[in-house]
Amino acid sequence: MKTYDVVSAFITVRNEEQNIGETLKGLLSQEYPLREIVVINDGSTDRTGIISQFHNDVYEKVIVVNLPYHADSYVGRWELGRIINHGLRKIRESGVPDFILQMGGDHIIPNNYVSELLDRMTDKIRISSGTYEGAQLNINTPIGSGKLIDARLWDKFNGMIYPEKYGFETWIDYRFKKEGYEVARHDDLMTECRPIKMSKKKAYYWGKCSYAQGGVLLFALLKAFSLKGNGLNFLKGYCSRGDVEKHEDIYEYVGDMQYQKAKRQIQSMLRAKVITMKTSRWSEWLDD
Repeated sequence: MKTYDVVSAFITVRNEEQNIGETLKGLLSQEYPLREIVVINDGSTDRTGIISQFHNDVYEKVIVVNLPYHADSYVGRWELGRIINHGLRKIRESGVPDFILQMGGDHIIPNNYVSELLDRMTDKIRISSGTYEGAQLNINTPIGSGKLIDARLWDKFNGMIYPEKYGFETWIDYRFKKEGYEVARHDDLMTECRPIKMSKKKAYYWGKCSYAQGGVLLFALLKAFSLKGNGLNFLKGYCSRGDVEKHEDIYEYVGDMQYQKAKRQIQSMLRAKVITMKTSRWSEWLDD
């Protein structure tokens, strides 16, 4: 196993009294020691804060950051980036670590999780994760919770902070790839996590995220088509730009990448259509 100076972790949690204890247990049981585990308690109204504080009393490395209550959930919204940044600043107080593991409050990882991800890092792969049953992501796209990030590179790029804009969650993947690095998801490294279900509201926020990152209209149309019942809401979000700030540092990179991807996808669809038409005509000739 490779040895690095420091690995830190943070958990963003809101009303997860049924799960936060097991999530913390998984982190505290890691074979590879974590310098600290920062619990960002985002205004929970249940026993999440009490359970987190109990772990703080027992384990020195568990640090709890309690934030004020707010009525609406920030999942999918830019405000969640601001919430996470409270935890990142707390981690920075002890110095920039070599790696940061980001977690949600309902995610249980095996005790070899961090050591496995570290072992699989290369000079090029600097962000990676395992997976969970039911994850629906593109090949090699890391899951959000359970993502291990090279913190020193992150610090070099923008001070180890999330942009407080729509799309911050995957901004970091694009920023690393823009700089010539790679991201990875290891599907043999299984974890336990509540599956993310698409909804009209999430699709709407996802559309905002797509535009903020540089997503082109052609790609947005293809993405909306793939979302079926939620596609219209995705397009509504994509076109609702009043509160959307662009990620200027990746906007052009993402736009070019998505245009080429959409172009290849359309070409593939057209080729398949032509082959189908030719096959159909050949079959009709044989039938005659």
